[in-house]
Amino acid sequence: MLEGLKSDIAVALNRTFGAFGRFIQYHQKGIYSFDFSPIWGRFEKVKPGDIQSMIQAHIGWVYACVDVLAKNVAKVPMRIYRPTEYEDKLIKGHPFYKLLKHPNKFQSSYDILYLMQAYLDLTGSTYLYHPFHTFNRPAELWVLPSQAVTMKIENNVRIYEYTGQGGLQVFSDEEITHIKYPNPSYPLRGLSPLEAARESVNLLTYMGQYSLSLIANRARPDAILSTEQSVSPEEAKRVRIDWKAQFGGIDKIGEMAVMGQGLKYTPLSMSPTDIQYLESRKFTQEEISAIFNVPPYKLGRTENVNRSNAHELEHSFQKDTISPRLWLRDMYLTDELLKYYDSSLIVKSDDVVPIDKEFQKEQEKMDLTHAVITINEVRQRRGMKPVPYGDKPLVP
Repeated sequence: MLEGLKSDIAVALNRTFGAFGRFIQYHQKGIYSFDFSPIWGRFEKVKPGDIQSMIQAHIGWVYACVDVLAKNVAKVPMRIYRPTEYEDKLIKGHPFYKLLKHPNKFQSSYDILYLMQAYLDLTGSTYLYHPFHTFNRPAELWVLPSQAVTMKIENNVRIYEYTGQGGLQVFSDEEITHIKYPNPSYPLRGLSPLEAARESVNLLTYMGQYSLSLIANRARPDAILSTEQSVSPEEAKRVRIDWKAQFGGIDKIGEMAVMGQGLKYTPLSMSPTDIQYLESRKFTQEEISAIFNVPPYKLGRTENVNRSNAHELEHSFQKDTISPRLWLRDMYLTDELLKYYDSSLIVKSDDVVPIDKEFQKEQEKMDLTHAVITINEVRQRRGMKPVPYGDKPLVP
């Protein structure tokens, strides 16, 4: 069963993160179209409650936002601590570290942590599968594709149905760590930032389609060939084909045209409405970034970033965006995984909020002066060896 599950996960990952290729194929087949008709909702990229549509939306600006979040979360180390009365004591050697370092035979720790966060921000839920070995401890870690998992409650017990190429597999609540964002409308299923931003994402998708069409042929005839003579439908079709063959395409810009039969060439320029429409894409992208809580400078827009505010912007991003996601990850791993080793231990990620070095320097100076800390405590923070005279506080 596990081998079939591994194959299913590999196929699902290829499908999920190969979405851009499918998008191009769909575009070529004409599945997506730009339409202002009342039935435009049929062409929504992201549909409420449709997990598969959320996975397929993992392209373009959505990919950029999710990638920034997943990378920043995945790179932060986690450590095991034993809480005490005054501080948490670091546990340096623990089997949980080995599980995190080698989660399974095919994926690295970074792969697992990245996918955990990516699925969480795309679908609102991450399903971490951890089969047990003979000592009733997690033997491996696998991130199941969210679009293939359904959580159900039977006889007041949660079960998880996974549908893959090997058919339906049912996992117990003990085998799955279900990490999710809070969802006021349906507490049993997580609400992702992507679903919350679906209207903006759908609008951006239509704008993208419109832009592609506008760049290719300005979404209208680039020019009009007119004549006072009577033109049959067959003749008009032949002229269009010949004109497109001779002058269509970027590589034929600047070619000279020779027209006969009284044809008159009238070029059409881009209207102010078209220009304003294209510029509105920027506003829509910023709206999506705001819902994901990813500042524009993290996505390459640095026009309002300078040396004086760069530190504050990074401080705000790490504090308000990354730290809450790390806290959520630590809480679930502590409650759902670490309990199989020792329920008194906790998982804590390293602090990622940039420190104010000047403030820290002044704070250390005051603490040393008022006998709050010792010299060796300061040296330990800096990774320096203790000194014989550093264990007693400095008293004025």
